[in-house]
Amino acid sequence: MVDLKKLAADRQRTMSSIVDEFLRQGLSKAQSQSKTPSSPTLPTFRMGRPRANLADRDQLGRLMDDI
Repeated sequence: MVDLKKLAADRQRTMSSIVDEFLRQGLSKAQSQSKTPSSPTLPTFRMGRPRANLADRDQLGRLMDDI
């Protein structure tokens, strides 16, 4: 409150107008940040050639039997 009173006096404005200005700035910043969502970076891995065709049930069954 002391800092707010000093700032209002320095700018020759009311404390309410200073608080209103800060709230507008904060809300504007929050809205602009929410409009640009950051997408997380997910890890990727090299796994080599596939050992089975997932659409071939017989081949999958044979591979599962070997485990």
